[in-house]
Amino acid sequence: MIKAIRTSYFLILYYICQILLLLFKAKIMINMKAILENFTHKKFFILVAALAFTSNSFAQKTGKGITFTPMLHAFKLDKGNKAVSTLNIINNINRDYALEVQIIDWERNEQGSVRFLPGNTSTTSCANWVTVDKNLIELKANSQATVNITMNVPDTASTDEMKWCMLLVTTLTEKTAPKKYGQIQSQLTQRFGAQVIVSNSPPSVTHKEVNMLGFETIEKDSATKALVKCKNGGKLMLRCTARIELLSNTTGEKTNIESEEFTMFPEEERHIYMNIPATLPKGTYTAVAFVDANDDDVPLEASQATIEIK
Repeated sequence: MIKAIRTSYFLILYYICQILLLLFKAKIMINMKAILENFTHKKFFILVAALAFTSNSFAQKTGKGITFTPMLHAFKLDKGNKAVSTLNIINNINRDYALEVQIIDWERNEQGSVRFLPGNTSTTSCANWVTVDKNLIELKANSQATVNITMNVPDTASTDEMKWCMLLVTTLTEKTAPKKYGQIQSQLTQRFGAQVIVSNSPPSVTHKEVNMLGFETIEKDSATKALVKCKNGGKLMLRCTARIELLSNTTGEKTNIESEEFTMFPEEERHIYMNIPATLPKGTYTAVAFVDANDDDVPLEASQATIEIK
């Protein structure tokens, strides 16, 4: 009798847990659906930017994907001139896609997060100078397509500054298969895309400069990181790397840490975080941070500090 009561008790607990789990899942799906349905077109693009779709392709788990090349179309035109560059799109997936091409502006904060803006709203925008030969693309499975980008610099354009904008290439809205939780059914919407940079630098603009603003170590995400702050003090885009040289004041052993390449546009400031190896022995180190524009015409910037690994 006691055994039967215990069995019934555990069965009741089991079914209560199952009901709570279904209700929890249903609540999550309702909230997610509401969030997605309330996003306006503009807000959706801000969300995509936050997800950092900055690579030149988006791929499925199979390793296949859609590739966009080149991701940077850098014109060097004087006022009153125009030229054409071609964006190549290759679909290595066994399905068709419909792509939309939009010309927009954007801005990036020190952490590298991108926020999309309507075209021709930024003071550095050249969105009004750029046209494409197609805004909608029917991309068949295992095929390729091109988009011709025309830069037409007006006669009234400034000749002493770089201008830039972005082609945002996204799949048209897709819906996932409906999922049902009890009496509740939901369907999520997803889009994929690529950010293609378009810029113009007049031939008379040649000044390139990188500045080191600061260097320190901080605790972030449960790890010790080196933080390098730098700025593009010139008038042209730079492709930079940051690196740290750590010299143990106890053993004299040297450890090098290097960041991935990052871009900086004129007057842009970036904060670059690099993990200090958790295996680094405890003690004090002489640390030298470098910012390298990877250009023979731009001198290295450096900063030195003494740090302690605890």
